[in-house]
Amino acid sequence: MHLKKIITTILYFFIHGKILVMATSAAGFFVNDTFDSSVAICSQTLEFNADMQSPTTSDKLLLMSGEDMVCEVKRVSDKFVFYTKPGSKDMEWIDRRLVKTIFYQNGVVDDLTEKETKEKLPKDWKEVTITKNPEDVAGMVKVSEIVVKHVASTRQHYFKPNTLESSAEIVVRRNAAQKDADFVLVLKVEHHRPYGDPPVVTIIGEAYKKQ
Repeated sequence: MHLKKIITTILYFFIHGKILVMATSAAGFFVNDTFDSSVAICSQTLEFNADMQSPTTSDKLLLMSGEDMVCEVKRVSDKFVFYTKPGSKDMEWIDRRLVKTIFYQNGVVDDLTEKETKEKLPKDWKEVTITKNPEDVAGMVKVSEIVVKHVASTRQHYFKPNTLESSAEIVVRRNAAQKDADFVLVLKVEHHRPYGDPPVVTIIGEAYKKQ
């Protein structure tokens, strides 16, 4: 009888001990699984926030060739873009006509092609040729007609019609330069000398541009 109680006690602790171990293991599995999931979610959140908050540390040049150049832009002049390459302090430069767009690290975008168009200076009037020979403009594109009426500042030009006409030709060339023309074909020149008034010269011509 005494032996039977001992065997019953041993079986009781064996069965309940096994159940306790299984329950503990299951609880540990649940806790660990929950903890691992929480850690994974927090880690992903931190990585996402880091990606969103970390600023770009370099500027970028988009070249006319379509290539990208990572650098730090120091200065942009009328002719050059000055920059340093990553890891270098040596100043380098590139012709700004080869650069299409600058993407700054602070988010600013600078379109150099748009600026080039807006800041383009008119043609120098001294580059415009004036002629009375139609053969000089053969094959060129007619830009517009030009009519200039130039009045002498004083009556002293009364005896110097050539000087007055030369002054009028400068005005003609300036007008043609504003139209980006290369040549002016003079069709007609008229001198007027009204009594008591300064002399007047009128030049009628056509502005032409090389193809």
